[in-house]
Amino acid sequence: MRDIFFILAGKVINGLIGIILFGVIKDGLFPDAYINFSLCFAVLTLVSTFSSGAIGGLMLKRSFNLKDNNSIIIQWVLCFLLISVITIEIFIEAKSIPVMYRLQVYCYLISNIFITTILIEFQIKQEFLRMAFTDSFRMIIPLMILIVSRHILKINHISVGQILWVLVIGNGYGFFQFILKVRWQQNHLKDLSYLRRNWRSDLLFSFWFSAFNSIAQLLITVDRKMLSSAYHALVASKIAYTADQVTRIVNGVVFPINIKISSKLGTLIRENKLDKFNLYLNRGALLSLTFGFLLTGALMIGMVIALRYNININLNARYATIYAIATTLYLAAIIWQKRFDYTKFKAIPTLLLLFSCCIAYLIISNTKLYQYGLYYCANILFFCLIAGVGLGLRSRLKMDK
Repeated sequence: MRDIFFILAGKVINGLIGIILFGVIKDGLFPDAYINFSLCFAVLTLVSTFSSGAIGGLMLKRSFNLKDNNSIIIQWVLCFLLISVITIEIFIEAKSIPVMYRLQVYCYLISNIFITTILIEFQIKQEFLRMAFTDSFRMIIPLMILIVSRHILKINHISVGQILWVLVIGNGYGFFQFILKVRWQQNHLKDLSYLRRNWRSDLLFSFWFSAFNSIAQLLITVDRKMLSSAYHALVASKIAYTADQVTRIVNGVVFPINIKISSKLGTLIRENKLDKFNLYLNRGALLSLTFGFLLTGALMIGMVIALRYNININLNARYATIYAIATTLYLAAIIWQKRFDYTKFKAIPTLLLLFSCCIAYLIISNTKLYQYGLYYCANILFFCLIAGVGLGLRSRLKMDK
């Protein structure tokens, strides 16, 4: 119970710090620059999500419960760093990331993968207090730097590149932790026998760990790209800020339900209580929807009050509602997704999300819906598909032993 408390408290605190941090970032940038930061940050998150997701899957693999666990993980981290660098260059060539930010992007990517590896290691070792502290610490440091710059050094505006450097500094703790791991394992890193024997099976095993989250992040990246092309930079910046903050608020409040549900489902699977598994799953999805829609209503009421009393909250009321509803549906859908996680149909949620993104893009690309972005439409489709397919295949979803 204490571990669950640390996880939930860490997620909530980290979410609150993130909301404040991105608010300070918005205030520190020029009014029309946030859309550029949001797009650049979305691409960075996309690349690091793929790498960290795959590494997380590999760290959970049974064959890594060995004495040389650390050296194998470090070898795979270095491999995925190389893949990530190539991917970043592709995005730079496609002008999704300005070439002037190349150095900052590389530093952020490397440091983010390192700290993510450290966080996953804490999770595996069940050191949840250290995991929560480290996860919050990497946001507290940038927040403190920006507050000092703005209110003590009197720096009114900073560039996107400088913001990226500040975020790199926030990842510094994980970077030094990883360097220490490399130093401790340097005598084993030259032994590539494990990789030569198992690289195919490792990549196949880790693929579904990263594919789903990567597609979800790609959805956000394309969404920001659409907003940047549909509006003037000033308007697009406000909408992108609204999207970032509202999705962060909803995730911070509702996602802890997912963590609690996941811990319970694992117990039910081990005890082979499949009827209770399905009942608990549906109740969890319903609870997630309830909290999400209540929060959406609270946000709407709060913005009406803010408008009534001329309080500037830098959020677009219409888009705040759209993104809150879309995020609520997504979080409920990933609870239902767990119906597939313990079966031979593990790939179905990823394929459904990809299909939802493609269909949503076809629907909105040549209509007035283009101005609302891709995120809301794709999540509505994904929610409907994951619920429908899950119910349709329920009798065939026999849990793997």
